[in-house]
Amino acid sequence: MHYETDAEKTVLIDMDGVLANFDHAVLQGLSAHTELVDRQNFYIAKDYPNHKEQVRSIMSHPEFFFELPLIEGALEGWAALLELGYEPRICSAPLMMNPKSQEGKLAWLATHLAPTFGHSVVDMAIIDRHCQVVEIA
Repeated sequence: MHYETDAEKTVLIDMDGVLANFDHAVLQGLSAHTELVDRQNFYIAKDYPNHKEQVRSIMSHPEFFFELPLIEGALEGWAALLELGYEPRICSAPLMMNPKSQEGKLAWLATHLAPTFGHSVVDMAIIDRHCQVVEIA
């Protein structure tokens, strides 16, 4: 399916930590005895050096991305961008240690954004390990 876009109005939006609460899901999976710390690093495993393997295990679980909670206000933010005339579009990198991350991210979008904003949110999503260099023409 082909969708027309206006590159000047397109806003690329990451999923993890912006729409989907990645950190919450990781922290919920840690042992109840793990002392929680404020996020200091891009990679959450670096904030838990004594629990790196547990963090990696949580993130590499095949269902991890399917079950991320929605960040409060995410739908309202997406709607606000649309009202301002922008064309928000997902642009997110798969987690290479999780073989189902791309599938999970698309399913997450279908569950959380598509019911409100249409399936084009899923169809137009860019899930690419080089998402930081994506250009919209």
